[in-house]
Amino acid sequence: MKTLVDMPTAPLIARHLVTGRWVAEGCETSVVLSPYTATPLGTTCKFSQEVGAFLVEGAVAASAAWRAVPIKERSTVLLRFREILLREIETLAHSVAREAGKTVAEGRAEILKGIEVLEF
Repeated sequence: MKTLVDMPTAPLIARHLVTGRWVAEGCETSVVLSPYTATPLGTTCKFSQEVGAFLVEGAVAASAAWRAVPIKERSTVLLRFREILLREIETLAHSVAREAGKTVAEGRAEILKGIEVLEF
């Protein structure tokens, strides 16, 4: 288990899953800086209010479909997600640490808290 934060070798481009497809282009971008070094970690999209409203509408529609899925099936999906989080906890802990200026232990604790909420 490493204690120092892994930094990317090249800036990352954040993509967003929008109504079933990954989007990384066609939006104003924002540079995400490392709180450790003030160097660019990557870029992310800044969506307009109109796009934000469209995304919320899509989420509302998706929640209606998700609500119709039996609880056992929904639970199975969430438990698979839990397993992925546990499998990737070190990678995720480093990501939290590098983006938020936290230690890796703090990043790991945040991921574990999220898993705890998921299990509830």
